[in-house]
Amino acid sequence: MVFSISPATYSYDTEADLALNPEDGWCEYDAPGCIGRSNGDSIFVDGGLKALLAISRDGGTPLETGVLNEDNKLDGEGPYRVVVPQKNVNPPDQASKADNQNVVWPYTENWDHSAGSCSRSATIIRVAPLPEGTTDVDILEAGWSYVDEEKILIYGAIADTDDVDKDNDDDKDDSDEDNDDSDDDNCFIRSALN
Repeated sequence: MVFSISPATYSYDTEADLALNPEDGWCEYDAPGCIGRSNGDSIFVDGGLKALLAISRDGGTPLETGVLNEDNKLDGEGPYRVVVPQKNVNPPDQASKADNQNVVWPYTENWDHSAGSCSRSATIIRVAPLPEGTTDVDILEAGWSYVDEEKILIYGAIADTDDVDKDNDDDKDDSDEDNDDSDDDNCFIRSALN
């Protein structure tokens, strides 16, 4: 899914930089995409911003598997998390639960934090519209077993169904059988490894 959103502005301040301010900082600026950027630089993404299905963070650390805590709230975010771009780009403000809000970017409730739109411990992704004849999933049946077993179900409009002979799949020409990428141009899902 590609989002047409205007370029983001890179926000940097030494006060927020956790590496320079380990006691009160809250931003890690060590990602490869931060190298060479200065505060106020525009960030352009070739091909537009995209929704991602995250399986790791910070160069390969697996996401912490989600569990319900004693207050019946979700701790953790994995094994899969849906990550979408911010709709309204703003600087990375301080965490809402941080004791020190007297900082360059204090927590601002009405800013788009995007985390609320980024489903943690994702188990099912339904791509609408559902093609005719597709059975919907009873989401109450999948739940925590999918999280515990590190499974995810992605279903719905993920390929151009016009290329498929629905009436007689057995008689379909299998000449593309050896080419796993034959439907790549029609597929909604792209692997980060491709």
